[in-house]
Amino acid sequence: MVEYYKPGVFLLDRDNVGTIVLLQPRDKKVANQKICVANTHLLFNPKRGDVKLAQLGVLYLLRLTTLPSGKLQHGDVKYHPVILCGDMNMYSALYKFINREKLQYDSLTRTEVSGQHKGQHRGFLPMPL
Repeated sequence: MVEYYKPGVFLLDRDNVGTIVLLQPRDKKVANQKICVANTHLLFNPKRGDVKLAQLGVLYLLRLTTLPSGKLQHGDVKYHPVILCGDMNMYSALYKFINREKLQYDSLTRTEVSGQHKGQHRGFLPMPL
């Protein structure tokens, strides 16, 4: 279970959650070929792409990237394949963040990061730097 709520953290003051399971085949011949499946429901709020980014960061960066499968030779770490599912309430900037593992957000508004914007919105706050 991944809890996004963090007391005292402005961007993580919502009760959305995620779950992560590590699945192992029943066939003993390939039992070491595990796969990780994560599921989440990110905040639904077109104006708060910053909150979605923080929630996704907790799930993806702090949890999914810390599930190593064990040590390989020479100290390298092997990670399980990950399938990320869920109701992300997003497209665009956050989707690119997942695919590219980086996000240039200094010129984006919160609604553009959210991915739920349609047309031009006036009065929305820029992303904090």
